[in-house]
Amino acid sequence: MSEVVTQRKQQDGSWLLHGHNSLRQTLQILLSTLRAAVSTLELSVFCGTFFLGQHTYNHWILQRLRCSWMHRVL
Repeated sequence: MSEVVTQRKQQDGSWLLHGHNSLRQTLQILLSTLRAAVSTLELSVFCGTFFLGQHTYNHWILQRLRCSWMHRVL
């Protein structure tokens, strides 16, 4: 791969260098977009899990309180 790049650079250096830089920029943009998407996904999954867990925990506490309260009344 590197041999082909150097040969093409000698023939028409400016065009290949420009193409190589734009390709690298495109890859970097794609990579950063992918990273942002992954971090957003992780954040939403974490928040969803947290809120679901919190809801389940609150529900469980309410059930326990209701049961203990009913036992006290009865």
